[in-house]
Amino acid sequence: MPTGYTCFIEDGKITTAKDFLLLCARAFGACIEMRDEPLLEPIPEKFNGDDTYRLWLEDAKTELSKLKAMSQDEVHAANEAEYQERVDKWKTGLKEREEKRQAYLSVLDGVQKWTPPTQDHEGVKIFALDQIKMCLQDLRQMDRFTEEPVKESDEEWLSTHIKYCEDDIRRYEQHVKEEEQRTASRNLWLRELRESLDRLEE
Repeated sequence: MPTGYTCFIEDGKITTAKDFLLLCARAFGACIEMRDEPLLEPIPEKFNGDDTYRLWLEDAKTELSKLKAMSQDEVHAANEAEYQERVDKWKTGLKEREEKRQAYLSVLDGVQKWTPPTQDHEGVKIFALDQIKMCLQDLRQMDRFTEEPVKESDEEWLSTHIKYCEDDIRRYEQHVKEEEQRTASRNLWLRELRESLDRLEE
């Protein structure tokens, strides 16, 4: 019975060792990322690296330039807007947790009032009470760790955002460098494979 690879020999789509070896190469080395693509999708002459980190790097540099060019009024407005957004989220979180707490307490009251019809049913009540109490405990924990936002001074806000951008830039530059090295290594592997297969035809 043919495999997903050898079926192409059986149906005549692959007739040479070179083509079969190229097909099999998709499960190895530099071509491993092609394993989920259609098997007869040609292996490219060379791979291009992933541009995600390069794009993020450009965005971070643009953001850093914007931050450094902001006037005092722009910094103040941005700080105020961000603080208000954090306060709004905090208030929304408090409200949502209180609504959940009231819903649990309402159900808890009913479960506590329920009298199981037999001893065999008591486990249901115990389990239900444990489930609700566990969720109420989780809500109390969330309340403890969700403090009201503290407003930074405009200088602190700007300094913090510049530091975030600079940290992002350093991290993205490292990722770009690693991706370039990975791509160069994949292309070397692919070139060596093709050169060795070309010798089969000599």
